[in-house]
Amino acid sequence: MPLAMRMPLGTRDCGQHEWRHWDDDIDVCSHCLAGERPRQPIDVPIDHELRMDLVRRAGEGDDLSARVLDRLHADDRELGRPRWRPPAT
Repeated sequence: MPLAMRMPLGTRDCGQHEWRHWDDDIDVCSHCLAGERPRQPIDVPIDHELRMDLVRRAGEGDDLSARVLDRLHADDRELGRPRWRPPAT
């Protein structure tokens, strides 16, 4: 296990926040306990490789991928972006 994984988060403001979703209302910093902000939508482009992989996995029945994809769709609505639809074949 890397040393960084064994060290607790700092309690002072790190000043270099890297945000991650904590819950539906709050984002928190990965580095410190002082960093907290209202949740911001994630801006993942419609054609991003991550999104395409989530679509594929959700289509194969992966429940976690489907939940993450639902969250991205909610973020899309919040950002005013139309929901992605697969191209017609």
